[in-house]
Amino acid sequence: MLNKIKHILLLFFLIILFIPMIEDKIQQIEFLPLEGVQEKIPKPVLGLRNWLSGTFQENYVKYIEENIPFRTWLIRLRNQIRYSLFNETSASKIIIGKECYLYEQDYINAYLGKDYIGEEPMKLRLKQLESLQNTFKSQGKDLMLVIVPGKATFYPEYLPDRFKRPDNCKTNYDLFCRLIKEYKINTIDFQKYFLDNKNKSPYPLIPKCGIHWSYYGMSLAVDSMITYIEQLRNINLPDLKISNYVTSNIPQNPDYDLGNLLNIIKPIKQPTLYYPVYNYYVNSSHTKPKVLTIGDSFYWNLYNDSIPQRLFDNVQFWYYANSVYPESFTTPLTISQIDVKSEINKQDIFLIMITEFGLGNIGYGFVDIANSVIQNNTSNYVPSNDLVQSYILRIKSSEDWMKDIARKAKEANITVDEQLRIDAEWLLKQENSGLNDRINYYVNAIKTDPEWMAAIKEKAEKNNISTEEMILKDATWMAENENPK
Repeated sequence: MLNKIKHILLLFFLIILFIPMIEDKIQQIEFLPLEGVQEKIPKPVLGLRNWLSGTFQENYVKYIEENIPFRTWLIRLRNQIRYSLFNETSASKIIIGKECYLYEQDYINAYLGKDYIGEEPMKLRLKQLESLQNTFKSQGKDLMLVIVPGKATFYPEYLPDRFKRPDNCKTNYDLFCRLIKEYKINTIDFQKYFLDNKNKSPYPLIPKCGIHWSYYGMSLAVDSMITYIEQLRNINLPDLKISNYVTSNIPQNPDYDLGNLLNIIKPIKQPTLYYPVYNYYVNSSHTKPKVLTIGDSFYWNLYNDSIPQRLFDNVQFWYYANSVYPESFTTPLTISQIDVKSEINKQDIFLIMITEFGLGNIGYGFVDIANSVIQNNTSNYVPSNDLVQSYILRIKSSEDWMKDIARKAKEANITVDEQLRIDAEWLLKQENSGLNDRINYYVNAIKTDPEWMAAIKEKAEKNNISTEEMILKDATWMAENENPK
């Protein structure tokens, strides 16, 4: 018995002696980095003040948890168990539907009408949009509104049963479709087009584990947009013809973007996807207009397939009417840092791409920005009181939102109207320009962390994009998924 104890103690001490070498070998093993990015925790520096306050101990525990061996693989293993056994995910805002179809919560909210703003706010937004379109038309410019499809509305049959849509449901999309007939706004509704062709299409229009349109679905949309622009401007755009489609069961970026965010070990099996192969022709008879696109991540499918680069004279994109591309690929740049009026004057066409969950704020603030700089003859944008009032109306249209306003007003010992204005101004700031500081923060955090940069470079290579683009994507994701303070 005594010898057995001695052997156990000897083995224990040998393990302790070899721990540094074991850790060194473990750190040399490369694991697939986690998608969605997590804020890196720096190693805390010991000091008398932070020791006495307890912050050193707290931060050191977080640091150890962040850097335990096999952490990435263990997280993926945990997520795989949750997904495979309990049909659950640790990913924020991602919902697992039937037959492993993945959704984002915002699109489900839009499908269920949880973000419904009411008739008067929608009329106000459409009236402002029509006014801006008329202003542009008087200057020889054109504005187009493109409604892109929402996955929950397109695939309601795969939603979990708890998201059953009530018969009397009011949605911003249904309201928009009813009211848009009263306004002469240049509009292409791909939500309706995709739904009409859902059962006719030989290939998936929206991927199973992606949130955007598929590359095949996008190719149909591009063809329609080309025809629409040519008729609107009476011009002949360069010819962009599809020679054939390449089939693949391995999704291209971003057709598996929601699947990647699950951070599981075994990828979810996908149906066959079809990717277009384009032939491009341009000659002296073709016109390439200057186009400013305002929208969200749906634009990246177009950019990845070099659609704007081939059809237009520029590649100008204002992400959420805030981050300016392509400049932001190199250094973060926002509209608050540029001469907005000068940029607007350069353009021939303004293409506003909006999802159904963005219909509560059509243009993500661009309409107000453009109207402001044009009417006030200024280069910079200053929010008007009318815009704050439109956000107040938006909040008032939601019974649950107003209950939350009343609760917060009581806790802060102020009136409901005061709290209502505080929330409206906060929402205005967040939707129009509030992300910039946090995006810049995460860009700097990534670039100053060697391990984080190594993971970014690996992801960039995997997604076939530049390192700078991957940094911006991850930094933006981090900023957008923060909980507001």
